[in-house]
Amino acid sequence: MNSEELKVKRNIKSPEIDSTVEAIVSENLSLIKSIPEEFFKKLTFTMSQAVQNGQTLTEFKKQLMKIKGMTERRAALIARDQSNKAYNAISRRKLQACGVKQFEWIHTGIAKTPRLYHKNVLNHQIFEFDNPPIIDPNTNERGFPAQLVNCRCMMRPVVNFEHN
Repeated sequence: MNSEELKVKRNIKSPEIDSTVEAIVSENLSLIKSIPEEFFKKLTFTMSQAVQNGQTLTEFKKQLMKIKGMTERRAALIARDQSNKAYNAISRRKLQACGVKQFEWIHTGIAKTPRLYHKNVLNHQIFEFDNPPIIDPNTNERGFPAQLVNCRCMMRPVVNFEHN
C-alpha cells in the first residue's frame, strides 16, 4: 500500500458493533410509547438482526404491523426512524474508533417539513464528536444527526491528516 491510499474496513459485524446495535435499538424502541410490552423484546431482536445483517426495512415493518392498532404509516415511520438512528450511531462509533474527531452536519432535504434549525443553522457546520451541537433550540438538547424523531440529517466525517 502506498502512502496515498486509504483503506477502510467495511464489515459491520463485530462484537462491539453488535452490542452497540442492541443498546441503541433497545434504548430507542423504549422511547416509543405505542409499543406494548409483549412486543418489545421481539421487535428489539428483529430490528437488531435487520441492522446487523444489512436487511431492508420490510421485515421490521411487517413485525410492527402485527401490533393491534398499528397503521402501515406508523410502522413505516418507526422502522425508518429506528434504522436511521441505528446506522448513524454505528457510523459514529466506527468513525470514532478510527480516530475521527469531527463531523459535518448534512441536512438531506428529504423531509416534507424540515427542521429549519437543522437546515439553516446546523447544515454544513463542523462539530466535534466529544461536543455535539444543540439539536433542539427549544430544549437545548445536544446530539447528532438522526437523533430526533424523524430527523433525516446525516453526518460526513471530517478527516484531518497530520504530516510529520
